[in-house]
Parts: sequence; structure tokens; C-alpha cells
Amino acid sequence: MKDYLQHLASFNLWANQKFCEQLINVSEDRLMKEITSSFPSIKKTVKHLLDAESAWWLRIHEPNIVIKFGDDYTGSFMKLVQELNATSKQWVNYVSSKSEAELALAFKYKRLDKEYESRIQDILIHLFNHGTYHRGQLVTMMRQIGIDYIPATDFIAYSREYM
Repeated sequence: MKDYLQHLASFNLWANQKFCEQLINVSEDRLMKEITSSFPSIKKTVKHLLDAESAWWLRIHEPNIVIKFGDDYTGSFMKLVQELNATSKQWVNYVSSKSEAELALAFKYKRLDKEYESRIQDILIHLFNHGTYHRGQLVTMMRQIGIDYIPATDFIAYSREYM
């Protein structure tokens, strides 16, 4: 399981970087253009990716904290990209530092004022799949604002490059 999770963590970082490399040259106006999706703009979707990775990090490391994120991000898109890449890299290092037994441990955490119990490996699988889901939305959003080049970020493209 650890090998699988290491591949997913590395894939998540790689795929996030591919999208961010493509998006950093897009104007802030286009990144904030209202588009119907789970989140109303490209920038807010990327912010959600960061929020999710940050929230799960905090839940694992500070399980008694109830995390609430809002739309109050005022930083530049470049800063957002840097934060997302740093957080994704943090997950790669985290998985690498854990044993199979540690990744299989269950722990309790709070989410929206409710307490849950999950295994770390299940949270990681969820987190990395969650990123894939929203990167899929980014593809559609990018096309809607006229971006012609969409990076290939399927897992098989990653595995061809790194396995």
C-alpha cells in the first residue's frame, strides 16, 4: 500500500505542477472569470485544491481542530501556486516518512463539528482522487476561457514519465 500511496502522492504533485505551469501566465481577470462549476472560477478551484490538502494535513496532525476555509484569499495566483506546490510536496514527504503500519492506522478527527474516524491510507486515497476530480473541472474551465493547450495529466502519462 505504501508504494501505491507514494505513486499517488507524487502523481498529485506532478499533476498540480503541470496545471499551475500552464495557468501562471494567464491574466488574473481570466483566472477570476465567473464559470459555472463546483467553484465559480479557476483561481477559486485552485484555492479549493490548496484548502483540501491543507485541511487534511491539519486533521491528521491536529485532529481536534475544526477547519473552516472561506473565499477570503487575497494573495496573487503565483502565491497560491507556490502554496499548493509546497503542500503537495509536503504530502510526498509525509507518505515517504511513514511505515505501512502507520499509514494503516485509524484516527479520529473533526469535520464540520462532527467527529469521524478514518484510516490514514483511506484519507490519502480520497485526497489524491479529490485533486484529480477538480483538475478535471479545471480542464473544462480552461477551455471556456479560451486556453487551447491543456496539459496531459492522466495517471498513465505520469507513470510513463516516472515509472
